[in-house]
Amino acid sequence: MSENKEETRERKHRIPEETREHLQAAREEMRKSFEAMLPPGYVEHRRAARKELLKYFEALGAAHPATLAGRRKLSSVLFA
Repeated sequence: MSENKEETRERKHRIPEETREHLQAAREEMRKSFEAMLPPGYVEHRRAARKELLKYFEALGAAHPATLAGRRKLSSVLFA
């Protein structure tokens, strides 16, 4: 696994700095464009809702059936 990280670092250094800066600027512009399409406060509301759910899961305990089911659903929503 450390070889993969090392290879990634080496590849990153092969990309010219100007290109990396351009890609970073493009990602930021894409993020801003995407957020502009969403209703105002959507991103903040989603983050707050996620944090609140995690508090409930912690209060119930890791082995509670509602926590297990809720974490599965939350993961599928976040990573789908």
